[in-house]
Amino acid sequence: MVSKIRARSDADKHARKTQLLKAAAALHDERGLNWTMLEVAVQAGLAKGTTYLYFATKEELLLELLTIELADWFAALLAWLD
Repeated sequence: MVSKIRARSDADKHARKTQLLKAAAALHDERGLNWTMLEVAVQAGLAKGTTYLYFATKEELLLELLTIELADWFAALLAWLD
């Protein structure tokens, strides 16, 4: 089911972006790079156009996923080093 409620507040926009990132991460874990922006939208329950409001390209979305993964990795490394 595609969500037709527009994210207006900053909190709603952040939640929508997180929803897209989680969907992309799940597809990436399952199939590597073999997925499309449409599949991310479907997985997130959003319209395809919504993905492009938050990420201009698949590469931009992948870069955001990598940035998050590296931040998590560095946080875990710092915790381990302490």
